[in-house]
Amino acid sequence: SGRSLRPHSAEQATLERYRMVIQPRLGTWITIISVVIGFFAGLSAQSRWKDWMLFRNSQPFGVQDPEHHVDVGFYIFEYPLWRYVLGVGFTTIVLSVIGALAVHYIFGGVRLQGVGDRMTAAARAHLTTLVAFFVLLKAVAYILDQRALLLEQHVSPGLYGAGYTDVNALLPAKEILAYISIVVAIAIVVFSNAVMRNLVWPGVSLALLAISAVAIGGIYPLAVQNFTVQPSLADKEAPYIKRSIEATRAAFGLSATEVRPYTAAVTVPPATLASDTSAQNVRLIDPQLVSEAYTQQQQVRGFYDFGPKLDVDRYTLTNDKPQDYVVGVREINDNALTTQQQNWLNRHTVFT
Repeated sequence: SGRSLRPHSAEQATLERYRMVIQPRLGTWITIISVVIGFFAGLSAQSRWKDWMLFRNSQPFGVQDPEHHVDVGFYIFEYPLWRYVLGVGFTTIVLSVIGALAVHYIFGGVRLQGVGDRMTAAARAHLTTLVAFFVLLKAVAYILDQRALLLEQHVSPGLYGAGYTDVNALLPAKEILAYISIVVAIAIVVFSNAVMRNLVWPGVSLALLAISAVAIGGIYPLAVQNFTVQPSLADKEAPYIKRSIEATRAAFGLSATEVRPYTAAVTVPPATLASDTSAQNVRLIDPQLVSEAYTQQQQVRGFYDFGPKLDVDRYTLTNDKPQDYVVGVREINDNALTTQQQNWLNRHTVFT
């Protein structure tokens, strides 16, 4: 099974001559390539000394995260190094696949022309095993990605840590993809070497993994964010904002703060409230939340919109008393213009 394919073409005959030149110095070439790769790997690793020192001297914080129930010290001391080691593993596998392909091609284990088998059993077993290890590393990456969700920073609604979409869509998606990766890795080795002894089913398995990654890890979370979270952002993200606030308090040593509710015992008559000028200025509309309502009711054209946060101003109208009003300016959204509308004339004379 370890023999080379016999030369059946001019390509193989040419490679045979190259083998006669390379084989006597094969050990020297392997040593040179290994030294070069090791040199660049060392240059990359020397800047990660801090990650290693943190990992080596890691200590528990005594506080567990609310989602995975892992000590918070893991994210500070251990996670950065594990992420780096995973990246090194991916790089090693990719370089190994490239090197194995080159060696098998030169020594006849893989050929592009001629009749019969294009790959020996030894070359197929070697290459598919490397690919299977790559897919297994991908499963480990999905597990680490689950931990990384707690380190996310969301611009809207100003949330640090996992949000609604992360917990209810991305977290289970990453877990499912990790299991799929393990199954695909096993299928690659079994189908290519023990059952069918070809690369058809391993290729199908990799394609299914890629499709699953796009559908489960990309499209599904995007749909949850757009159709479930965005319409009621404050309501959906409220529990996770509370988590973020509690974690911030714990980090600054404020978790033991005692909150005492104050219940007013005075009942104000409605007539008093009606005559109180300050009560009339109580805001009923939040300028940070009303922008979408303005867009729906006052957009007029599809290329108009309002800013994400509107302004508050005071005007004196019919009652001769100043009153707060939420003010929004209808602006042109250039990205909403069609291709036909985006010309010089429209930009400078119409949509301006």
